[in-house]
Amino acid sequence: MELKETEEGILYLLTKNSPIKGHRPCVDILFKSSNSFANKTLAILLTGMGQDGAEGLEMLFKNGAYTMVQDQKSSVVFGMPKEALKRNCVHFCGNIEELRMKIISSLS
Repeated sequence: MELKETEEGILYLLTKNSPIKGHRPCVDILFKSSNSFANKTLAILLTGMGQDGAEGLEMLFKNGAYTMVQDQKSSVVFGMPKEALKRNCVHFCGNIEELRMKIISSLS
């Protein structure tokens, strides 16, 4: 999955690319594809095993995106959010309800 900014708006693309580090879809690819409009992006990394998404989230963070991750207590598997926190690229960490409230408040 990738996002692409066009004159008509942002398009969501489903690709048939090979898996990246064993992942397809790959969260890192999705996040990296958003980098050109990072300053208009809110990126959230939820529960999951491994490191997928942390590198892309870090890139978005460095380029102006607002980034959030699910907290350990509410995660089934804390691998992906934990890796992002290790990289110091997270603006907010919370449970699903707290993340939802942050999304709503960012829209107003």
